[in-house]
Amino acid sequence: MEYHLPPWEVVRVGDVSFPSVRERILSAALECFARDGFDRARVDEVARRAGVSKGAIYWHFPDKASLFKAVVERELGEVYGFLESAGGEGPGLLELWRARIEAVFEALEGLRDKFRLFHHFLAAALRDGDLRPLFWQMEREELSRKRELLRRDLKRAGLEVSEEELSGLASAMNLIYHSVLLEVLLAEGSPPLLENLKRSLFFVADLLASYAERAGGRCLA
Repeated sequence: MEYHLPPWEVVRVGDVSFPSVRERILSAALECFARDGFDRARVDEVARRAGVSKGAIYWHFPDKASLFKAVVERELGEVYGFLESAGGEGPGLLELWRARIEAVFEALEGLRDKFRLFHHFLAAALRDGDLRPLFWQMEREELSRKRELLRRDLKRAGLEVSEEELSGLASAMNLIYHSVLLEVLLAEGSPPLLENLKRSLFFVADLLASYAERAGGRCLA
């Protein structure tokens, strides 16, 4: 079946293909949501930055919440791709997590807009009850991704834990993740605060790795 672009995309974007139009919209939306938050970001401004019409945005996304969800999913995919590639060379779990923490702090400038995006949506969901179902849906998807990343980390370290313990570790990491997002934003421009946060994460990683290794030892025994 042949697919045809809607007329406004042909006129406004010329020979740009359908996937690249969508990516331009998502990139423009990331800038707007990260800068203005979910409530204040305007679809008109996203369209202006993306170089498309407002109608073109609604062709791809039925409403602003759907656009936001698509931006978050894309950014999370990039974050998890980065995390998976940022591990240390050795097989040890603590070595892997410490290397990952170091990599995140070294790349912090490039990750800040992604962190702001998640924080803005959390704040909007606290104010607007209509957004909470979407927030909890995204949170469940996020927790599932953390579980799978953790499962791969444990497998790489030669460890196997029960599903209950895997869920507990993933939930603990999710709580830490939300705290880190906020603290990284609050510590912007203060290297001593960021360094202290990194040391705290090393300590937490040590505790979680020790627990995972004990639990993995029980499962393998």
